[in-house]
Amino acid sequence: MASAERLEAWLTPVMSQRYGAVKVRFMTGLANARGGVGYMPFLATLQLKLLLHSDVIKHVVMGTPNQLAWDSFSAAFALINSTYEPEAENLQVAA
Repeated sequence: MASAERLEAWLTPVMSQRYGAVKVRFMTGLANARGGVGYMPFLATLQLKLLLHSDVIKHVVMGTPNQLAWDSFSAAFALINSTYEPEAENLQVAA
């Protein structure tokens, strides 16, 4: 988590805009998934981990086309990555 936080702090304004758009697509895909609302308590942690995904980081940093199928990707990503992170207790959900 610390590496994701450092990477997020390093992003330029343009990269931050792309990351913001990715977070919206991820959250929408998660909300549309059956049972996806159950992952909302982990949203802040998931959004940070999302930045470390290879396709996401390429899009955010280099501006490559984002070709993830968010409706199927979001729920699967949340299922795999929604574990408790002790250092994430104080994170707030980012919009």
